[in-house]
Amino acid sequence: MNKKGSLMHWTIFGIMIALGVFLFFSKTGQVDVGVKGEWATDFLVNNVLAAEKESLHIDGVAITTGREIAQELAENSGFSPGKSSDCATINSINLWNKEDKKCFPVIKDSLNEHGQKKLTKKIPQNSYFNIEFKDTFFLADGNKKDIITKSGKYYYQTDFIVDLGYSFQEYDSLISTATNLLATCQNVNDLSTCLTANKLPTWKDTSCNTENFFAGREIGFCVTSTSLNSIKYKFALDFTPTGALTVSNVELQTQTDSYEISVAKDDTADSYKVYYTDYLALATQTGKAADIFAQVPANLLYSHSSWTVNKADLNTDCTTKEIGKGYLCGDKMVYVVGKSSLSQEYGSYLFAVTTLKSGTESDIQSFTSS
Repeated sequence: MNKKGSLMHWTIFGIMIALGVFLFFSKTGQVDVGVKGEWATDFLVNNVLAAEKESLHIDGVAITTGREIAQELAENSGFSPGKSSDCATINSINLWNKEDKKCFPVIKDSLNEHGQKKLTKKIPQNSYFNIEFKDTFFLADGNKKDIITKSGKYYYQTDFIVDLGYSFQEYDSLISTATNLLATCQNVNDLSTCLTANKLPTWKDTSCNTENFFAGREIGFCVTSTSLNSIKYKFALDFTPTGALTVSNVELQTQTDSYEISVAKDDTADSYKVYYTDYLALATQTGKAADIFAQVPANLLYSHSSWTVNKADLNTDCTTKEIGKGYLCGDKMVYVVGKSSLSQEYGSYLFAVTTLKSGTESDIQSFTSS
């Protein structure tokens, strides 16, 4: 029971006691049953009780209004209805980022703006100010009103404080999770695999039921509130890479006189870089290519080299492949390394591939061995 409900309860209880005392003394002749008794009863019923009924009605409307505000903001990605993200939209859903630009909603601003509009529409007979949402509570200061009857004038406040059973602090967790997911998956080539491995199970596609995240790199999400199932957050994240994408899986096929190195094609890359070394101690190393190959001992006849493969120069006819050329075979980029171009000192090799975009190079994520 909320504060005003409790007050209503005790007010009615008080009225019943007052009426009981009145009737008792009336029978004993100790109270004048004339105008004074009628006035007290009329004032309690027609003024005090009427004010409490109005306050309870306001509380009920406030709960409904507060939850509607939560639903409407969630449907519009945390922005006030009718407002759009500065990062644009995809399929009418607001983006929370555009590449490295962040456009997260400022929930406090959205609540102040939309809360005032909703209260004015839902309770037009009252004026509200200092509208706040604290934890799960929705509260506001209201104007003073009066009830005038033949028994007199009664003043009461139209303030309210109600428990919505929901907190707008859920946005803090949601935005934090979205930020972490962008950091993990934005510069990864295989986006669908990364999302499946790293997103929370409660994050669905915009149908709010399924998990089909395979169309492009601007992805719409639907997340159901942890406290109220009727509140469903809809927003989109842009996983367009801000730099060169790391290569997650390097495949190697050994031919008679060559090695065929293949990786998933990267539509965002300008070119690829294929590395080799016969210094097998680097097998578990990851990071910047320059830092990794700086570890190759210079005085022990170990060797390493690299070849740059421009995307524009890739051949699409994969029937026969020539040494020293790159090919686009379906969804794979294939580069052919001639065995004769490799050092014969040790006979076993490690290969890695990076991508280059706008002058930046991705890290080496893994090596594969011959």
